[in-house]
Amino acid sequence: MASGQTIAAIALVGCVLVTSSWYLLCLAAIGVGSGAGRAGSLVFSQTLAGPHATGKWTGLQNGFANLSGAVAPALTGFLVDRTGKFLVSLAITAAVLVAGGLSWVFVVGSVEQVNWKSDQRSATVAASRF
Repeated sequence: MASGQTIAAIALVGCVLVTSSWYLLCLAAIGVGSGAGRAGSLVFSQTLAGPHATGKWTGLQNGFANLSGAVAPALTGFLVDRTGKFLVSLAITAAVLVAGGLSWVFVVGSVEQVNWKSDQRSATVAASRF
């Protein structure tokens, strides 16, 4: 996941910096990176949530994905209207991709099911104090 998002971010920056003869190669690299970066995102959420919370996690994940699908075009249009160039929009997209890749490495951690059951003993002790 992290490597795919990093590939897409680097290729996106490459689209800004390269000449037109290399542009198609950078676009293909963005496609490869995006495909590799998104391949298992729903599988990971199902694994983390387990059978009792899969619907909640996947719904939340899809909600944020759909929100970005509405915000990104509007923000891009606003920025292009203000600056006359796509440079700022592409830089924001690359930054989001890098942040996503770093999150997979440093925030998500190991992909294993979360234990949703609370510790009954600590809840009983806390209730008996009052």
